[in-house]
Amino acid sequence: MHPLTHRGGLWTRFVGEPAAYGATRQGVDLTLRIWDDFCEQPGRILDGSSVKRTCNHYGLLREDVALMKKLGVNAYRFSIAWTRIVPLGGRDYPIHEEGIAFYNNFIDELLANRIRPIVTLFHWDLPAEIYKRYGGWLNKEIVADFVRYADICFSRFGDQVKHWVIFNEPWITASYSHGLGLSPRVKSDTEPWIVAHNVILSHANAVALYRQKYQSQRGGRIGITLNGEHAEPYDESPENVKASQNKQDAVIGWFADPIYLGQYPTSLVERLGDRLPVFTQAEIQVVKGSSTKTWLGWWPKGEDEKKKWFEAGTTAYAGGVRVEKSHDLNAHDPRKMRQLTSATAAVPRVSPKNAYAHCGHPGTSC
Repeated sequence: MHPLTHRGGLWTRFVGEPAAYGATRQGVDLTLRIWDDFCEQPGRILDGSSVKRTCNHYGLLREDVALMKKLGVNAYRFSIAWTRIVPLGGRDYPIHEEGIAFYNNFIDELLANRIRPIVTLFHWDLPAEIYKRYGGWLNKEIVADFVRYADICFSRFGDQVKHWVIFNEPWITASYSHGLGLSPRVKSDTEPWIVAHNVILSHANAVALYRQKYQSQRGGRIGITLNGEHAEPYDESPENVKASQNKQDAVIGWFADPIYLGQYPTSLVERLGDRLPVFTQAEIQVVKGSSTKTWLGWWPKGEDEKKKWFEAGTTAYAGGVRVEKSHDLNAHDPRKMRQLTSATAAVPRVSPKNAYAHCGHPGTSC
C-alpha cells in the first residue's frame, strides 16, 4: 500500500451510506429504508445480498479511518442516513440521539487523524415511511421534511463540518429509481421529471436555510454532486452535435441549469412540454445560485455515447434513447467534463469519482 502524494489539494475518498455502513438494525436505524425493502424483493439483487452488512463501515470505523490515514487521504466524503437521524423521516417526528452520537464520533475520529469531513446529506437513502406516507420524492411535501432533516445536520454537526454536499447524483434518484426501475422505486415515463423537480427544490431550500442561519457563523461551503460522462458526437453534422448536447442537457443540464441559471435546458422544455414541471417566480429566486461548488462525478464505463439521444417525436423517458456504444476506455476524456454545460462552465468544482463501474459478474452489464 503506497501513500498518496499531493501538492495542496484534497485527496478524497468517498462512500455512500447504504452501500458501505451496514448495521441497519444495530440501534441507530429504527425503521426500514427503501433499500432494505428493495433488497428483499426476489430477483432485485443478482447475488441476493442486502444492505444489512455491506462493507461493515459502521463496525470497522476506526480501522477504516486508520487505513485512510495510512494512504495519505486528507479528506473524506461520506453520507449521512436520514433514518439514522429521523427514523420516520417527517418534520414532526423525533430525532434519534444515538444516530447523532454515531456521526459525531465518526467526525471526531476523522479530525483526530487530520482528515477533513465532507458530508453528503442524501445519497439515495430515503426513509421508507416517507414513501409510504405520501410517495416520497413524487410529492412536494418532502421539501419541508428534507429541510428539517438538513437543519438538524447543520445544527448538530456544523461546528466541525465545513463542506456540505446536499445531494449526491440526483440524476440517479430520478432516473434509475423512477425512470428505469433499476433501484428503488418504480419504472415510469413521467415520474423522473417530478422527482427531479422536488429534489432541486429540496436542495435549494436547504442551501437557503444554511446561508440564512449558519453561514455567517460557520463559514462553510455548500454544493451538490452531479454525475455524467461526456457524449461525443458521432460526427460533426449539426444533427449529431445537437444530439450530443441534448444528451448532456438530459443528464447534467437537467440539474445544473436550474441551480445556476434558474431554468431547465431549452432542449428539455421543447421535448417535454407540460410534462416538465415549472418553477414559480418565487421558487426561481431560491433555486438560482443555490450552489457554491459542484462536484462532477466521472464514471468511465468503457462506453462512448454516439448518435442520437431523444429522437424526434419521442417524449418517453428512456424510449427515445438510440445510442451506439464502444468499449474504448480512451473515449472518455475527463477534461471534456469541463465543457459539459453552459451552466457549469464557470463553477468551482472537483471531480471525486475517478472510478470504474464494474458489476463483478461475467456476462452482466452495469
